Parts: sequence; structure tokens; C-alpha cells
Amino acid sequence: MCDGEHTGTGLRSKKFILTERCTVRLCNCKHTQTPPFCDGSHVGMVPPDFTFTTHPAV
Repeated sequence: MCDGEHTGTGLRSKKFILTERCTVRLCNCKHTQTPPFCDGSHVGMVPPDFTFTTHPAV
């Protein structure tokens, strides 16, 4: 999943192992307190006029 975009930023890839079959949400905003998992920290970062769009699952 790493595309190297973080090169030179001081950020590093976070390795994790799931020990059971489950659904997880991975953080992409880098503000989570529980990396690599999303904890909802991004919610307060979105401007009020921002519109999310969804894409059908492939």
C-alpha cells in the first residue's frame, strides 16, 4: 500500500498484523492517536463547506 509519497517527510510506514479476521479502518490523515488505525481525529479538520463523495466498491 505504500507508494513512497512520504519520502523526505520524516513519516515512516507502519507495519501491523491482524490476528483475527475483522474490519478495520486505516488512517490516511496522519492525526490518529492509534496508528495505523483511524480514530476519527480527522472529523474536526474538515472545513464546513467540504463535500464528501463516495465511490462504488470495485
